[in-house]
Amino acid sequence: MDSPTLPITLRVSSARHSPLLPSAPDAAPLRGPGRIPRRHRTHEGRRNGWLSLALIASLWVLALFAPACRPLPRADIVVLNGAEPSSLDPLLVTGIEELRAVLPLFEGLTRPDPTHGRAIPGIAQSWTLSPDGRTYLFQLRTNASWSTGQPIDARDVLYS
Repeated sequence: MDSPTLPITLRVSSARHSPLLPSAPDAAPLRGPGRIPRRHRTHEGRRNGWLSLALIASLWVLALFAPACRPLPRADIVVLNGAEPSSLDPLLVTGIEELRAVLPLFEGLTRPDPTHGRAIPGIAQSWTLSPDGRTYLFQLRTNASWSTGQPIDARDVLYS
């Protein structure tokens, strides 16, 4: 036995209606209160156009700047600090945050031992105290050099 079929007809009343949608033979074209007003249809099309344009523009900008977002090379010194130092001059800094950034930049003749606080060699490899206790004689390390590679000599220490 054959299954019953319902007659379906396709009607095209204007270019606004799709010829692929089934409609009853006596259906009236969409007019009146059930119809979407023309102004809403045009704004919806414009809105979709603007959204598409914004999406394409953002993807283009992302593709343009993606190579600039590569990771930085590994740093020699990393200082996690709360604030920017107001100065890098060791005579002008006053806070702990500034000292964290400044102290590793400068090496003196001696430096404090972190566990005991006593003086340990810095640029000087050794020192002696005169018998009267008023004069120190420092022997400089032979491998001490500036960041440019020039060796540090006694005149440089005296000047600084």
